[in-house]
Amino acid sequence: MWKKAMRVSSSISYRKRFKCPVCDSFSLYIIHDSACECENGCDETLINIGSIFEKDEFNGYFTSDYIDKHFWIDDAEINKMFTAIVDDNRYNLLTEKEKQTLKTILYSRTSKIEESLDDLVVRYLNDNELTKVPQEMTEFGYMINLLEDTHFFMNLCCKDLALFNCGILFADKQFYSGRFFYNNAIEHLFQVNERIYVILGIVYNFNFKDELSLNKNYKIEDYIKGIDDYKNSDIKNILDSLKGNHMYRTLNTIRKLNTHDLSYYSKKIEEEMNEDVIAASKFWNRDGDAVDADFYLPQIKNLIFCLNKHYELFELILSKVSSLTNIEEHTSHPMITKFMKFQVTHFDKQYSSKEIQQLEFEKIKIFNKLPQYNNIIIADVFFRLNEVVRCVFDFCNMENEIFYKEWIQRENLHLYDLMDQQYLLYSAISRIYSCYDKLSRYISERYPQYKDIKYFHDFKKKLDKSALSYIIVDILNDDYYEGLYDLRNDIYHNLRAGTLHGEEGLVNFNYTLFIIVVENTKKIMKLIDDLYEFKNQKIGRNEPCLCGSGLKSKKCCG
Repeated sequence: MWKKAMRVSSSISYRKRFKCPVCDSFSLYIIHDSACECENGCDETLINIGSIFEKDEFNGYFTSDYIDKHFWIDDAEINKMFTAIVDDNRYNLLTEKEKQTLKTILYSRTSKIEESLDDLVVRYLNDNELTKVPQEMTEFGYMINLLEDTHFFMNLCCKDLALFNCGILFADKQFYSGRFFYNNAIEHLFQVNERIYVILGIVYNFNFKDELSLNKNYKIEDYIKGIDDYKNSDIKNILDSLKGNHMYRTLNTIRKLNTHDLSYYSKKIEEEMNEDVIAASKFWNRDGDAVDADFYLPQIKNLIFCLNKHYELFELILSKVSSLTNIEEHTSHPMITKFMKFQVTHFDKQYSSKEIQQLEFEKIKIFNKLPQYNNIIIADVFFRLNEVVRCVFDFCNMENEIFYKEWIQRENLHLYDLMDQQYLLYSAISRIYSCYDKLSRYISERYPQYKDIKYFHDFKKKLDKSALSYIIVDILNDDYYEGLYDLRNDIYHNLRAGTLHGEEGLVNFNYTLFIIVVENTKKIMKLIDDLYEFKNQKIGRNEPCLCGSGLKSKKCCG
């Protein structure tokens, strides 16, 4: 971690066996942009590191084992020192044990995993006598990227927990709520879990279907359970212990509720109000941030436990992949083809500040109608939309660094390494999926012909000639909705497409995501408004119901 902060180029560039200008042998190890060491003990003050990079004369790559044995640099000790001095107001509410666990993961453990991933690439380059990583995506390249992507989400989950602490600490300063980051941490943890099963499927030659959404975790698990090498592995033992652990099951329940049902938070309110309205009212009818602190803070141990287990699991999987003699020999799979062919539709669209501001006005209009809806699912959708709109505004404020400067000035809160534009976009997208699916739940409960609908996209199979159907089909056939839907497999079953074309590609990809977020937010707001008008349209009880069921209003929705 400390190296990354002191390096401009990619980490693999610093593993090159550079030619030492003093002794003229390929023995120079560049640690970071201001430090190097020659295996032959040459005076490093005579070496210009910038010039070395510019000439780029090297012969193969150093492995981490070789570096440990032949150079003075001691990564482990530096990581310990770095971890010890890193302390700020991100962790104040956590116990000392929780704080130390998070810091160890974010610095020492992360650094070790990054070195192991670099070692995999170094071995591949040395074995194949390559001077650089191939441009085309191979089985090996895909596996490395998938491992890095998995580690990215693990690291993100750890950052979520630090941000959760900030959410509670700075609630009265109008920072994001602790609940926002807690739910993000759960989502990111299960995105790690999805990818781990994909990695295991590749390692054990699972027959992946071309339609990626069909490659469910349970199908991969059923397959690998029959592999002797897996049956007797520590990987299986940890996965089994995770699935049977009550902390993990609780997080899984929360995630499912947040996505398709009433959010876990709303569900708890509903349950406790039904049990003891007086006691429940005392707890829940307080400031939302105070409730977050009392309700979520004790549960942080669940997340840290499960995150730690996923790190153990990932380290074992990394070791397993490292032991494979040739990843290239493994059966090819459709994810590579899908990834290389994946094209997010480029939307040539610009927004004025007035257009972005309009989202806030539309949100307030929905809020004012909530009492007329008198429906807890619609209220749940509104609060999700509220978070999405906040993400949109802060995405814009990050563009000119207003967001970062404001929090440094107000609370000495440094967020550069914790939140970026893509963090906000993925936070918004997961909530937009949730809004669509929760609205599906609302519609399925009110209109009998849609009672078996679970996901919004399922409406494609149930469309009829009703007025409600026309409203839904307009969304399903819209380019922005289709763009959102195409991303779903990218997020849950494949590499993030934004990793494909470097820094410039990432910027373009982020803006495309931003457009998809803004346009789908508008569509959800309009759908809520349409459902409101639909609900309040007056017709006779003996007239055909407006939903198009064919029944009289009094026997249907009336």
